[in-house]
Amino acid sequence: MKKKFYIIIFSFLLFIFFGGYLISQNHNNKFSKYIKDNTPSEFKQFLKNTIFSLPLKLREESEVAKLYEKTITENIKLQKENKILKNKLNLGKYERKKINEKYISETIVIPYDLKKKFEFNKPRGYLETYDDKLIVVNVSGEIIYFEKSIFDSQKTEFKNIKSNLNTENLFDGSLVWTGIKDVKRVKNKLYISLTHEIEPKCYNTSLFVAEINFNYLNFEEVFKSKECAKIEKRVEYFAYFNGHQTGGRIENLNNKIILTIGDYNSWEFPQKDDSDFGKILEIDPQNKIYRYISKGHRNQQGLEIFSTNDKTLISTEHGPKGGDEINIINLNENFKVNNYGWPISSYGNHYDVVPINSYTKKYAPLNKNHQSYNFIEPSFYFEKSIGISEIEKNFFSKDNQYFVTSLKMKTIYVLEINHNDFQIVDKIYIGERIRDIIYDFNKNVYYIYLEDTPKIMRLSNLN
Repeated sequence: MKKKFYIIIFSFLLFIFFGGYLISQNHNNKFSKYIKDNTPSEFKQFLKNTIFSLPLKLREESEVAKLYEKTITENIKLQKENKILKNKLNLGKYERKKINEKYISETIVIPYDLKKKFEFNKPRGYLETYDDKLIVVNVSGEIIYFEKSIFDSQKTEFKNIKSNLNTENLFDGSLVWTGIKDVKRVKNKLYISLTHEIEPKCYNTSLFVAEINFNYLNFEEVFKSKECAKIEKRVEYFAYFNGHQTGGRIENLNNKIILTIGDYNSWEFPQKDDSDFGKILEIDPQNKIYRYISKGHRNQQGLEIFSTNDKTLISTEHGPKGGDEINIINLNENFKVNNYGWPISSYGNHYDVVPINSYTKKYAPLNKNHQSYNFIEPSFYFEKSIGISEIEKNFFSKDNQYFVTSLKMKTIYVLEINHNDFQIVDKIYIGERIRDIIYDFNKNVYYIYLEDTPKIMRLSNLN
Protein backbone atom coordinates (compact mmCIF):
# COMPACT_ATOMS: atom_id res chain seq x y z
CA MET A 1 0.00 0.00 0.00
CA LYS A 2 2.80 2.36 0.96
CA LYS A 3 4.70 1.51 -2.21
CA LYS A 4 1.60 2.17 -4.31
CA PHE A 5 1.18 5.55 -2.59
CA TYR A 6 4.78 6.54 -3.43
CA ILE A 7 4.27 5.47 -7.04
CA ILE A 8 1.15 7.66 -7.29
CA ILE A 9 2.94 10.64 -5.71
CA PHE A 10 5.98 10.17 -7.96
CA SER A 11 3.78 9.85 -11.06
CA PHE A 12 1.86 12.98 -10.10
CA LEU A 13 5.05 14.98 -9.56
CA LEU A 14 6.47 13.68 -12.82
CA PHE A 15 3.26 14.67 -14.56
CA ILE A 16 3.42 18.17 -13.02
CA PHE A 17 7.09 18.53 -13.95
CA PHE A 18 6.49 17.33 -17.50
CA GLY A 19 3.45 19.60 -17.82
CA GLY A 20 5.43 22.58 -16.55
CA TYR A 21 8.14 21.79 -19.08
CA LEU A 22 5.58 21.76 -21.92
CA ILE A 23 4.06 25.07 -20.73
CA SER A 24 7.47 26.73 -20.66
CA GLN A 25 8.23 25.79 -24.28
CA ASN A 26 7.12 27.77 -27.32
CA HIS A 27 6.17 26.53 -30.79
CA ASN A 28 9.80 26.30 -31.85
CA ASN A 29 10.19 23.16 -29.72
CA LYS A 30 8.98 20.38 -32.07
CA PHE A 31 8.57 17.75 -29.32
CA SER A 32 6.48 20.10 -27.18
CA LYS A 33 4.39 21.13 -30.18
CA TYR A 34 3.76 17.48 -31.12
CA ILE A 35 2.51 16.61 -27.61
CA LYS A 36 0.27 19.67 -27.48
CA ASP A 37 -1.15 19.04 -30.96
CA ASN A 38 -2.03 15.42 -30.14
CA THR A 39 -3.66 16.05 -26.76
CA PRO A 40 -7.50 16.24 -26.87
CA SER A 41 -8.78 19.80 -26.64
CA GLU A 42 -11.17 19.04 -23.76
CA PHE A 43 -8.39 17.49 -21.70
CA LYS A 44 -6.02 20.42 -22.41
CA GLN A 45 -8.68 22.91 -21.35
CA PHE A 46 -9.34 20.94 -18.14
CA LEU A 47 -5.63 21.00 -17.24
CA LYS A 48 -5.37 24.73 -17.98
CA ASN A 49 -8.29 25.48 -15.68
CA THR A 50 -7.09 23.26 -12.82
CA ILE A 51 -3.62 21.84 -12.27
CA PHE A 52 -1.71 24.18 -14.59
CA SER A 53 -3.71 27.34 -13.92
CA LEU A 54 -1.01 28.95 -11.74
CA PRO A 55 1.99 28.05 -14.00
CA LEU A 56 0.11 29.46 -16.99
CA LYS A 57 -0.57 32.73 -15.18
CA LEU A 58 3.07 32.98 -14.16
CA ARG A 59 4.10 32.36 -17.75
CA GLU A 60 1.72 35.05 -18.98
CA GLU A 61 3.09 37.53 -16.42
CA SER A 62 6.65 36.70 -17.48
CA GLU A 63 5.82 37.26 -21.14
CA VAL A 64 4.08 40.56 -20.34
CA ALA A 65 7.10 41.69 -18.31
CA LYS A 66 9.46 40.82 -21.18
CA LEU A 67 7.23 42.65 -23.65
CA TYR A 68 7.13 45.66 -21.32
CA GLU A 69 10.93 45.75 -21.02
CA LYS A 70 11.28 45.44 -24.79
CA THR A 71 8.77 48.25 -25.33
CA ILE A 72 10.58 50.50 -22.84
CA THR A 73 13.94 49.85 -24.55
CA GLU A 74 12.50 50.52 -28.01
CA ASN A 75 10.75 53.65 -26.74
CA ILE A 76 14.01 55.01 -25.28
CA LYS A 77 15.78 54.31 -28.55
CA LEU A 78 13.04 56.08 -30.53
CA GLN A 79 13.17 59.05 -28.17
CA LYS A 80 16.92 59.33 -28.66
CA GLU A 81 16.61 59.04 -32.43
CA ASN A 82 13.83 61.63 -32.40
CA LYS A 83 16.00 63.96 -30.34
CA ILE A 84 18.90 63.66 -32.78
CA LEU A 85 16.61 64.27 -35.78
CA LYS A 86 14.98 67.23 -34.01
CA ASN A 87 18.43 68.61 -33.24
CA LYS A 88 19.37 68.44 -36.95
CA LEU A 89 16.07 70.04 -37.95
CA ASN A 90 16.47 72.96 -35.52
CA LEU A 91 20.23 73.36 -35.92
CA GLY A 92 21.12 77.04 -35.85
CA LYS A 93 17.71 78.20 -34.60
CA TYR A 94 18.09 81.56 -32.86
CA GLU A 95 15.84 82.92 -30.09
CA ARG A 96 15.99 86.15 -28.14
CA LYS A 97 13.93 87.14 -25.10
CA LYS A 98 13.91 89.11 -21.87
CA ILE A 99 14.18 87.37 -18.50
CA ASN A 100 12.95 88.98 -15.28
CA GLU A 101 13.18 92.40 -16.98
CA LYS A 102 16.88 92.30 -16.04
CA TYR A 103 18.55 90.09 -18.62
CA ILE A 104 18.61 89.37 -22.34
CA SER A 105 18.76 85.69 -23.27
CA GLU A 106 19.96 84.69 -26.74
CA THR A 107 20.10 81.00 -27.62
CA ILE A 108 21.36 79.06 -30.64
CA VAL A 109 20.76 75.34 -31.18
CA ILE A 110 24.08 73.54 -31.65
CA PRO A 111 24.92 70.01 -32.86
CA TYR A 112 25.98 67.15 -30.66
CA ASP A 113 27.23 63.59 -31.04
CA LEU A 114 27.95 63.97 -34.73
CA LYS A 115 29.16 60.36 -35.02
CA LYS A 116 26.31 58.97 -32.87
CA LYS A 117 28.71 57.21 -30.54
CA PHE A 118 26.94 58.60 -27.47
CA GLU A 119 23.32 58.58 -28.64
CA PHE A 120 22.10 57.08 -25.33
CA ASN A 121 23.83 59.78 -23.28
CA LYS A 122 22.26 63.09 -22.40
CA PRO A 123 23.76 65.74 -24.72
CA ARG A 124 26.09 67.10 -22.04
CA GLY A 125 28.74 69.60 -22.97
CA TYR A 126 31.20 72.08 -21.48
CA LEU A 127 32.34 75.52 -22.58
CA GLU A 128 35.52 77.56 -22.83
CA THR A 129 36.62 80.67 -24.70
CA TYR A 130 39.84 81.45 -26.56
CA ASP A 131 40.29 84.86 -28.17
CA ASP A 132 37.22 85.33 -30.38
CA LYS A 133 36.22 81.67 -30.31
CA LEU A 134 33.81 79.66 -28.20
CA ILE A 135 34.92 76.05 -27.65
CA VAL A 136 32.39 73.29 -26.91
CA VAL A 137 33.62 69.93 -25.63
CA ASN A 138 30.92 67.27 -25.90
CA VAL A 139 30.43 64.41 -23.44
CA SER A 140 31.49 62.11 -26.31
CA GLY A 141 34.87 63.80 -26.64
CA GLU A 142 33.91 65.61 -29.84
CA ILE A 143 35.22 69.17 -29.86
CA ILE A 144 33.74 71.95 -31.97
CA TYR A 145 34.18 75.70 -31.98
CA PHE A 146 32.23 78.77 -33.07
CA GLU A 147 33.07 82.39 -33.57
CA LYS A 148 31.60 84.42 -30.70
CA SER A 149 29.86 86.51 -33.34
CA ILE A 150 27.35 83.69 -34.02
CA PHE A 151 24.86 85.48 -31.76
CA ASP A 152 25.20 88.64 -33.87
CA SER A 153 25.33 87.00 -37.30
CA GLN A 154 22.88 84.23 -36.28
CA LYS A 155 24.79 81.83 -38.51
CA THR A 156 25.69 78.54 -36.86
CA GLU A 157 28.94 77.85 -38.64
CA PHE A 158 31.01 75.47 -36.57
CA LYS A 159 34.21 73.57 -37.14
CA ASN A 160 35.49 70.33 -35.65
CA ILE A 161 38.78 69.99 -33.84
CA LYS A 162 40.26 66.52 -34.13
CA SER A 163 41.88 64.98 -31.07
CA ASN A 164 43.20 61.71 -29.67
CA LEU A 165 40.37 61.40 -27.11
CA ASN A 166 38.29 58.89 -29.07
CA THR A 167 41.11 57.17 -30.95
CA GLU A 168 42.62 56.01 -27.65
CA ASN A 169 39.28 54.60 -26.43
CA LEU A 170 39.45 56.29 -23.05
CA PHE A 171 35.72 55.75 -22.44
CA ASP A 172 32.81 53.71 -23.75
CA GLY A 173 29.88 55.60 -25.26
CA SER A 174 27.43 52.79 -24.53
CA LEU A 175 27.66 53.65 -20.81
CA VAL A 176 25.24 56.45 -19.97
CA TRP A 177 27.41 58.00 -17.25
CA THR A 178 30.80 58.04 -18.95
CA GLY A 179 32.68 60.66 -20.96
CA ILE A 180 33.95 64.20 -20.50
CA LYS A 181 33.20 65.83 -17.13
CA ASP A 182 34.63 69.34 -17.51
CA VAL A 183 36.96 71.56 -19.55
CA LYS A 184 39.17 74.44 -18.40
CA ARG A 185 41.42 76.73 -20.42
CA VAL A 186 44.59 77.94 -18.70
CA LYS A 187 46.41 80.37 -21.01
CA ASN A 188 47.11 78.35 -24.17
CA LYS A 189 46.34 74.95 -22.65
CA LEU A 190 43.08 73.06 -22.50
CA TYR A 191 42.48 70.74 -19.53
CA ILE A 192 39.75 68.12 -19.56
CA SER A 193 38.53 65.63 -16.98
CA LEU A 194 36.90 62.33 -17.92
CA THR A 195 35.81 58.97 -16.58
CA HIS A 196 38.80 56.76 -17.26
CA GLU A 197 38.77 52.96 -17.42
CA ILE A 198 41.76 52.32 -15.16
CA GLU A 199 41.30 48.55 -15.34
CA PRO A 200 38.69 46.48 -17.21
CA LYS A 201 35.26 47.66 -15.98
CA CYS A 202 36.91 49.69 -13.23
CA TYR A 203 36.79 53.50 -13.35
CA ASN A 204 37.96 56.75 -11.85
CA THR A 205 38.21 60.41 -12.87
CA SER A 206 41.38 61.42 -14.72
CA LEU A 207 42.84 64.72 -15.92
CA PHE A 208 44.38 65.41 -19.36
CA VAL A 209 45.85 68.49 -21.05
CA ALA A 210 46.64 69.65 -24.60
CA GLU A 211 48.22 72.71 -26.17
CA ILE A 212 45.42 74.61 -27.92
CA ASN A 213 45.51 73.95 -31.64
CA PHE A 214 42.40 74.31 -33.79
CA ASN A 215 43.50 71.56 -36.18
CA TYR A 216 44.41 68.82 -33.71
CA LEU A 217 44.52 68.48 -29.93
CA ASN A 218 46.93 65.93 -28.51
CA PHE A 219 45.85 65.28 -24.92
CA GLU A 220 48.40 63.96 -22.46
CA GLU A 221 47.78 62.53 -19.03
CA VAL A 222 48.26 64.84 -16.04
CA PHE A 223 46.59 62.81 -13.31
CA LYS A 224 45.47 59.19 -13.20
CA SER A 225 44.45 57.51 -9.95
CA LYS A 226 45.91 54.17 -8.90
CA GLU A 227 42.53 53.03 -7.59
CA CYS A 228 39.22 52.50 -9.36
CA ALA A 229 35.59 51.60 -8.69
CA LYS A 230 34.28 48.42 -10.27
CA ILE A 231 30.98 48.13 -12.08
CA GLU A 232 29.28 45.72 -9.72
CA LYS A 233 26.26 45.36 -7.48
CA ARG A 234 26.87 46.19 -3.84
CA VAL A 235 24.40 43.89 -2.12
CA GLU A 236 25.19 45.21 1.34
CA TYR A 237 23.45 48.50 0.61
CA PHE A 238 21.47 47.62 -2.50
CA ALA A 239 23.34 50.05 -4.71
CA TYR A 240 25.27 49.75 -7.93
CA PHE A 241 28.48 51.41 -8.97
CA ASN A 242 27.36 54.93 -9.86
CA GLY A 243 29.42 56.63 -12.54
CA HIS A 244 27.18 59.67 -12.31
CA GLN A 245 28.87 60.55 -8.99
CA THR A 246 32.22 61.33 -10.59
CA GLY A 247 32.87 64.96 -9.74
CA GLY A 248 35.35 66.12 -12.38
CA ARG A 249 35.17 69.92 -12.08
CA ILE A 250 38.41 71.81 -12.81
CA GLU A 251 39.72 75.16 -11.59
CA ASN A 252 43.06 76.94 -11.83
CA LEU A 253 44.41 78.60 -8.69
CA ASN A 254 47.95 79.84 -8.06
CA ASN A 255 49.37 77.85 -11.00
CA LYS A 256 47.90 74.64 -9.62
CA ILE A 257 45.02 72.64 -11.09
CA ILE A 258 42.15 71.87 -8.72
CA LEU A 259 40.20 68.70 -9.56
CA THR A 260 37.14 67.25 -7.85
CA ILE A 261 36.59 63.49 -7.65
CA GLY A 262 33.25 62.06 -6.53
CA ASP A 263 32.64 58.96 -4.46
CA TYR A 264 31.31 56.74 -7.30
CA ASN A 265 28.76 55.60 -4.71
CA SER A 266 31.48 53.85 -2.70
CA TRP A 267 30.72 54.95 0.83
CA GLU A 268 33.83 53.47 2.43
CA PHE A 269 36.29 55.79 0.65
CA PRO A 270 35.42 59.51 1.09
CA GLN A 271 36.55 59.39 4.74
CA LYS A 272 39.74 57.41 4.04
CA ASP A 273 42.92 59.47 4.06
CA ASP A 274 44.59 57.31 1.41
CA SER A 275 41.75 57.18 -1.14
CA ASP A 276 41.22 59.58 -4.04
CA PHE A 277 37.44 59.06 -3.96
CA GLY A 278 35.33 61.85 -2.47
CA LYS A 279 38.23 64.33 -2.49
CA ILE A 280 39.28 67.65 -3.97
CA LEU A 281 42.84 67.55 -5.28
CA GLU A 282 45.47 70.22 -5.88
CA ILE A 283 47.70 69.05 -8.74
CA ASP A 284 51.00 70.55 -9.85
CA PRO A 285 50.84 70.23 -13.67
CA GLN A 286 54.61 70.48 -13.97
CA ASN A 287 55.69 67.54 -11.81
CA LYS A 288 52.21 65.91 -11.49
CA ILE A 289 52.52 65.77 -7.71
CA TYR A 290 49.19 66.22 -5.96
CA ARG A 291 47.73 66.57 -2.51
CA TYR A 292 44.25 66.49 -1.02
CA ILE A 293 42.81 69.80 0.07
CA SER A 294 39.48 68.40 1.26
CA LYS A 295 37.62 65.13 1.75
CA GLY A 296 34.16 63.85 2.63
CA HIS A 297 32.50 64.76 -0.68
CA ARG A 298 29.81 62.99 -2.71
CA ASN A 299 29.64 64.57 -6.18
CA GLN A 300 31.15 68.04 -6.55
CA GLN A 301 29.61 69.62 -9.67
CA GLY A 302 30.70 73.25 -9.37
CA LEU A 303 33.97 74.98 -8.56
CA GLU A 304 34.97 78.65 -8.55
CA ILE A 305 37.70 80.79 -7.01
CA PHE A 306 36.35 82.49 -3.88
CA SER A 307 39.49 84.44 -2.98
CA THR A 308 42.99 84.23 -4.43
CA ASN A 309 44.56 86.09 -1.49
CA ASP A 310 43.01 83.79 1.09
CA LYS A 311 43.43 80.77 -1.21
CA THR A 312 39.81 79.71 -0.96
CA LEU A 313 37.38 78.10 -3.38
CA ILE A 314 33.60 77.86 -3.43
CA SER A 315 32.20 74.46 -4.41
CA THR A 316 28.78 72.98 -5.11
CA GLU A 317 27.91 69.37 -4.39
CA HIS A 318 25.02 67.01 -5.11
CA GLY A 319 23.37 65.58 -2.03
CA PRO A 320 21.47 62.27 -2.24
CA LYS A 321 17.71 62.81 -1.90
CA GLY A 322 17.96 66.50 -1.05
CA GLY A 323 20.81 68.25 0.73
CA ASP A 324 22.66 69.84 -2.23
CA GLU A 325 25.52 71.81 -0.67
CA ILE A 326 27.59 74.94 -1.20
CA ASN A 327 30.96 74.78 0.59
CA ILE A 328 33.90 77.10 1.12
CA ILE A 329 37.17 75.16 0.58
CA ASN A 330 40.31 76.50 2.24
CA LEU A 331 43.75 75.59 0.92
CA ASN A 332 45.59 75.45 4.20
CA GLU A 333 49.33 76.07 4.15
CA ASN A 334 49.78 73.54 6.97
CA PHE A 335 48.32 70.86 4.66
CA LYS A 336 45.35 70.22 6.89
CA VAL A 337 42.68 68.41 4.90
CA ASN A 338 39.23 69.86 5.54
CA ASN A 339 36.51 67.26 6.07
CA TYR A 340 32.99 67.96 4.81
CA GLY A 341 31.38 64.88 6.30
CA TRP A 342 29.99 62.72 3.50
CA PRO A 343 28.63 60.08 3.99
CA ILE A 344 28.63 60.29 7.80
CA SER A 345 26.76 63.60 7.74
CA SER A 346 24.38 65.03 5.16
CA TYR A 347 21.22 67.10 5.11
CA GLY A 348 19.87 64.83 2.40
CA ASN A 349 18.34 61.39 2.88
CA HIS A 350 18.87 57.97 1.38
CA TYR A 351 16.81 57.08 -1.65
CA ASP A 352 13.89 54.75 -0.93
CA VAL A 353 15.66 51.72 -2.49
CA VAL A 354 18.48 51.88 0.08
CA PRO A 355 17.80 49.60 3.07
CA ILE A 356 18.75 50.94 6.48
CA ASN A 357 20.85 48.05 7.77
CA SER A 358 24.06 47.60 9.77
CA TYR A 359 26.22 48.46 6.76
CA THR A 360 24.28 51.65 6.02
CA LYS A 361 24.38 52.71 9.68
CA LYS A 362 28.14 52.16 9.86
CA TYR A 363 29.26 53.90 6.66
CA ALA A 364 26.41 56.24 5.73
CA PRO A 365 24.20 57.20 8.67
CA LEU A 366 23.63 60.65 7.10
CA ASN A 367 23.57 62.44 10.44
CA LYS A 368 21.76 65.77 10.31
CA ASN A 369 24.68 67.60 11.82
CA HIS A 370 28.32 68.10 10.78
CA GLN A 371 29.97 70.09 13.54
CA SER A 372 29.16 67.54 16.27
CA TYR A 373 31.16 64.95 14.33
CA ASN A 374 34.14 67.30 13.74
CA PHE A 375 33.11 68.02 10.14
CA ILE A 376 32.72 71.40 8.44
CA GLU A 377 29.11 72.48 8.11
CA PRO A 378 28.01 73.42 4.57
CA SER A 379 27.88 77.19 4.12
CA PHE A 380 24.46 76.71 2.51
CA TYR A 381 22.31 73.76 1.54
CA PHE A 382 19.07 73.16 -0.34
CA GLU A 383 16.66 71.03 1.64
CA LYS A 384 15.13 69.71 -1.59
CA SER A 385 17.49 68.81 -4.40
CA ILE A 386 17.86 71.28 -7.27
CA GLY A 387 20.37 69.13 -9.17
CA ILE A 388 23.06 71.69 -8.41
CA SER A 389 25.72 72.22 -11.07
CA GLU A 390 28.31 74.92 -11.86
CA ILE A 391 28.85 78.09 -9.83
CA GLU A 392 30.19 81.38 -11.24
CA LYS A 393 30.70 84.86 -9.80
CA ASN A 394 27.89 87.31 -10.65
CA PHE A 395 29.76 90.09 -12.47
CA PHE A 396 26.47 91.83 -13.27
CA SER A 397 25.98 92.76 -9.63
CA LYS A 398 27.80 93.12 -6.33
CA ASP A 399 31.12 91.50 -5.50
CA ASN A 400 29.41 89.23 -3.00
CA GLN A 401 27.01 87.49 -5.40
CA TYR A 402 27.29 84.23 -7.33
CA PHE A 403 25.26 82.46 -9.99
CA VAL A 404 24.44 78.90 -8.85
CA THR A 405 23.10 76.82 -11.74
CA SER A 406 20.86 73.78 -11.58
CA LEU A 407 20.00 70.77 -13.70
CA LYS A 408 16.77 69.56 -12.14
CA MET A 409 15.15 72.95 -11.54
CA LYS A 410 16.53 74.50 -14.78
CA THR A 411 17.15 77.73 -12.92
CA ILE A 412 20.02 80.08 -12.02
CA TYR A 413 19.94 80.92 -8.31
CA VAL A 414 21.51 84.23 -7.27
CA LEU A 415 23.46 83.59 -4.08
CA GLU A 416 24.44 86.57 -1.93
CA ILE A 417 27.13 86.22 0.73
CA ASN A 418 27.45 88.65 3.62
CA HIS A 419 30.23 87.43 5.91
CA ASN A 420 28.88 84.05 7.05
CA ASP A 421 25.34 84.69 5.88
CA PHE A 422 24.44 82.89 2.62
CA GLN A 423 21.06 83.68 1.04
CA ILE A 424 19.29 83.09 -2.28
CA VAL A 425 18.12 86.58 -3.28
CA ASP A 426 16.83 85.93 -6.81
CA LYS A 427 15.99 83.16 -9.30
CA ILE A 428 16.41 83.24 -13.07
CA TYR A 429 14.30 80.54 -14.72
CA ILE A 430 16.02 79.29 -17.88
CA GLY A 431 13.82 76.31 -18.79
CA GLU A 432 16.54 73.78 -19.64
CA ARG A 433 19.08 71.75 -17.68
CA ILE A 434 22.09 74.01 -17.12
CA ARG A 435 25.33 72.08 -17.40
CA ASP A 436 27.96 74.82 -17.62
CA ILE A 437 28.36 78.59 -17.32
CA ILE A 438 31.39 80.82 -18.02
CA TYR A 439 31.92 84.56 -18.01
CA ASP A 440 33.49 86.47 -20.90
CA PHE A 441 35.33 89.51 -19.53
CA ASN A 442 35.84 90.99 -23.00
CA LYS A 443 32.15 90.90 -23.95
CA ASN A 444 30.66 91.26 -20.44
CA VAL A 445 28.31 88.33 -21.07
CA TYR A 446 27.84 84.78 -19.81
CA TYR A 447 27.88 81.76 -22.07
CA ILE A 448 25.73 78.90 -20.82
CA TYR A 449 25.46 75.31 -22.03
CA LEU A 450 21.84 74.04 -21.97
CA GLU A 451 21.75 70.30 -22.41
CA ASP A 452 18.12 69.47 -23.17
CA THR A 453 18.24 70.69 -26.78
CA PRO A 454 21.26 71.38 -26.62
CA LYS A 455 21.79 75.11 -26.97
CA ILE A 456 24.36 77.74 -26.16
CA MET A 457 22.94 80.77 -24.40
CA ARG A 458 24.43 84.23 -24.27
CA LEU A 459 23.14 86.01 -21.16
CA SER A 460 23.48 89.80 -21.13
CA ASN A 461 22.62 92.39 -18.50
CA LEU A 462 19.92 94.86 -19.60
CA ASN A 463 21.42 97.47 -17.26
